Amino acid sequence: MKKQNLPLIFLAVFCGFLFLVPQSCKKNTDCKASITVNDSLGNPVPGATVRLFSNKPLSIVNVTQTTADNGEADFYFKLEAILFLSVAKTATDTIAAGYVQLKPGETVTKVVVYQHI
Repeated sequence: MKKQNLPLIFLAVFCGFLFLVPQSCKKNTDCKASITVNDSLGNPVPGATVRLFSNKPLSIVNVTQTTADNGEADFYFKLEAILFLSVAKTATDTIAAGYVQLKPGETVTKVVVYQHI
């Protein structure tokens, strides 16, 4: 190998290293909220509507999901936030309210107890 090619080879290896390092250090900042709805006996409540929303003027968050057979509903977000939480079993029956604080790269879990009125 000629000595004149060594700087080019070194440069190519160095540039490849620079492109790989930032990708391997990138942290997962996605936020997950896992909401579980149980009845007063601790049994899961399937079919409840879970709503996460914000009342801040510049924040447009208003998402709903129906709990699965295990009483869980999972929500995914790109940014951390503090969101209000409401749970209803029927359209006219809000059974719980509260909030969740999303954290970057973490799953936040919240258990809500259904109290039939």
